[in-house]
Amino acid sequence: MLCNTLGVASMKISARNLDVYRTDLVELRTDDEPRLAEITLAASHTALTRVLEQFDLELKQRVLVLCYASSEELTKHLGAFASHDALGAYWKGAVMVVSPSATPSGGLAHYGLLVHELTHLVLDYSTRGNYPRWFSEALAQYNEYLASGYALPQPASADLYEFGEFSERFGSLDDTAVAYSQAFLLVSHMAEQYGWDSMIRLVHLLGTGVRFEKGVEQVYGKSIESLDDAWRRAIEGTGVLVGE
Repeated sequence: MLCNTLGVASMKISARNLDVYRTDLVELRTDDEPRLAEITLAASHTALTRVLEQFDLELKQRVLVLCYASSEELTKHLGAFASHDALGAYWKGAVMVVSPSATPSGGLAHYGLLVHELTHLVLDYSTRGNYPRWFSEALAQYNEYLASGYALPQPASADLYEFGEFSERFGSLDDTAVAYSQAFLLVSHMAEQYGWDSMIRLVHLLGTGVRFEKGVEQVYGKSIESLDDAWRRAIEGTGVLVGE
């Protein structure tokens, strides 16, 4: 259960002079016109409800969502932490996204973006940060894929990183797109081969303080390295990295 006021105190400076909209789960701060703000509020509430139900979690206080008119505005508020033309971020306990009007492909893509960033938040608060970075990115991408159908292009098998390097240097690897896609593919394999209930058990174990590697072994009966080997073997000779 998530019981803290999520993000409100830590993002106070960035949220000044923005209009405030609320549901029982979400506090949205934005300078968007009211029509677009209401769309973002409804989508945020639906996305957060979805993610909480996925992981069998609850919260008692609202999550802060900041919505900016453009990628440039979002990047300005993120500063040095921003990637080029970012559309969303989870940062300092809050979710930050661009307006639906600034999201390529429209409403479904914007909803998927909210699911992605809210997955980061829920995982972070429910486990108190007890996870490797690649796992958070993988879960966020997987949930976005389930919600909107969007996934990064699949890399060639020859371009994949060895697991040790991938795990230890995830945030600094040369080819970010391959690293993110690889993370997505590994978690997709775990979810599709072993069922979502196993993923819920893993996240709940992480919330008790169990180390990630130990939690994987308890839930799946295999090391994370073995699971990584399994999905690589599954695609050898097929050219297909996830089930079709």
